Parts: sequence; structure tokens; C-alpha cells
Amino acid sequence: MGQAKSLVEQKKHLLAIHLIERGFEACNKFAVHFTGLQRYCAELDQARKLNDIPWVNFPWEQYQKTIADIHKELIELFSTLLHPIIKLPRLDDFPDHFGHAYTVLTDECLKSMISGNEDLFKKIFPVVFLAALEAHDRHKKLEIVDVETRVGLLADPIIDLFDLSGYALIFDELDGKDFWSTVRGTWDKYLAGRTDRLELIKLFITLGTHHQFLMFPRSITRTSWQQQLQRVLRQRGLMREEFFDPFSNDQEEEKHSSKIIQMLTRSIMLHEEARDLFVVTYFKAEIQKAEIEIPDGMRDLYERLNEEEKDEEEV
Repeated sequence: MGQAKSLVEQKKHLLAIHLIERGFEACNKFAVHFTGLQRYCAELDQARKLNDIPWVNFPWEQYQKTIADIHKELIELFSTLLHPIIKLPRLDDFPDHFGHAYTVLTDECLKSMISGNEDLFKKIFPVVFLAALEAHDRHKKLEIVDVETRVGLLADPIIDLFDLSGYALIFDELDGKDFWSTVRGTWDKYLAGRTDRLELIKLFITLGTHHQFLMFPRSITRTSWQQQLQRVLRQRGLMREEFFDPFSNDQEEEKHSSKIIQMLTRSIMLHEEARDLFVVTYFKAEIQKAEIEIPDGMRDLYERLNEEEKDEEEV
């Protein structure tokens, strides 16, 4: 860790990037193998016959915490390298450091929400925001004739950004965290004072909710994000595994107090997209004033989330 920080301070960014990558690899291997070793030692402990002989007691939780803390520091340090990475020239025979940084940071952004790490999310989401816009601008420069392919590539990073913004809202509702204020503040800062604010919002919504009929570079990653959320909801007992489970004894799933979580978990699959939740929540004022148009499916989501306000207005 000290060597990586030293390289960053010396502005030897490429060397720092590769050293941090080795750190990521080491943290991942240690985390996986320590878990396996802990399980193996637990099995050995069950075979213990003589309790009067001293037995090694490893502080497993402390080891895992140390690994997690080092990984967190590496992620934070890695995020500071985005600006230098953006300035690196793009060479055909040179690794795409920006693309890799983008992948790492977006994945870690979601992981920080799943683990409830508000501090890490607060540090890396603004960096991810900048990276998504940079990726969008880079795709603009690509000479692509096919319209669907061009639109899909332009939309890819904006969909990522909308999805991660929506997940912040979901995990706020799920765990009572404060990811949403970071997301809202970052968007507010970006849109503040823009003379083309409304036009920019319309463009982002068009791209961020674009239904991609082809597979694009980030499609599989976003599917993985959705699967991770489903896994969390199922582990919490909020979502069924199957339509019919003969061993369930007709027990109903636990109900969450949040309307958003209830909507997400009403079936065995997630029907609402995180990006749609973001749009109807963050751009609520623009939707109310009819300044922007949203698809019928999103309109239904908007109305369901705002049923109470609608009832109060009718009264």
C-alpha cells in the first residue's frame, strides 16, 4: 500500500495502476482462501479429542476485516487515478487503462452499496459519474455507420449511470442508508447552471432508458448487478426463489416497510429497472410539470410511487 501511494505521489501513474491491480488480486485471493481455510480448521476442531492440549485460535474475523480495509484503501487510491488515466493517449497496442478503471469502479460502486459502506460510496460515486460521462464522450468520437449500434454504444455508459443511481435509492430504502443524498448531490452539481439543462435531461433520459435489442459491452455487467440485487433480496427473505415451493408450507415472504422494496419483490423476478426508479424519483418535478415525456410503463411506475400524493390532491 505504501509503495502504491508513493508512486501516485511521484505521478508515476501507470506503475501505480499496475501495482494496485496486484493488490486487488492479492486481496481477492486472501479473502477466498482465508474463508476456505477457516472452514477447514472448523472441521479439524470438531475432530479434536484432547481439550487440555493448547489449540491455535486464529482471529478469522480480524483477518477478513484487515483484508477488506486494505481493499477499500486500494479502491480509494485507484479512484484518484481516473483523471490521469483519462489524459493517457489511446494506443492500439497499449492496454485500455480507462476502460479497465471504468469497469472496476462501477463494480465497486455497487459492491459498496451491497456492503453498506456509505463512506466508500461517497468517495467513488462522483468519480464513477465523471467516468460514465467520459465514456459517453469517447463513444461519440467513434465512426459507426449502423444507427442502432451507434445509439446503443452512446447509451451504454448513461444506462450504467442511471442504474447505479437507481440502486442507491433501492439500498437506501432497503437498509436505511444514505447513498441517495450522494447521488442527488452529484447530479444537482452537474446540472446546476446549465443553460441547456432541460434538453440535456431529455437526452439523458432517452439514452438512459434506451431498450437495447443488441448485446453491448456493458449488458452482461448490468445483468450481473441485477442478479446481485436479487440474491440480496432472496437472502433477506423478501423474494421467492420459485413460483411454487412444495417445502415452503405456504409461508409468505417477509414484507418490507418500503413501497419501493415491496414493488421490487412482488414476484420471483425484478420487474422494475433501477434506472426507471431513478428517473421517476430524481426528475419528479419535471414529470409533474410535463416538461419531459416518459414511456407508459414508466408512467405507471411513477403513479404507483406517488399514489398517496394523488389521493391527497383529490381529497
